Amino acid sequence: MTDDGPLHAGRRDLFAVPDDVAYFNTASMAPVLRASLVAGEEALARRAAPWDFLARDWFDDSERLRVLAGGLFGGDGEGVALVPASS
Repeated sequence: MTDDGPLHAGRRDLFAVPDDVAYFNTASMAPVLRASLVAGEEALARRAAPWDFLARDWFDDSERLRVLAGGLFGGDGEGVALVPASS
């Protein structure tokens, strides 16, 4: 495999796994990407101060998510719907 392949040893630093751990049980619970950990911490910090959260923050974040998700599916955000609950 080439250096840019998915098994390249340089990809390990993207995950929050200590160097002395070899974790293979990703079918039930995969390690978290460091970028995801940071994003989650930032989201929790924002949630801890709801008085600083404005309505436009919700809509701006949601629209950005729709566009990103649409790109993953080969399109744009127009084909992605976000709803507050599925019940």
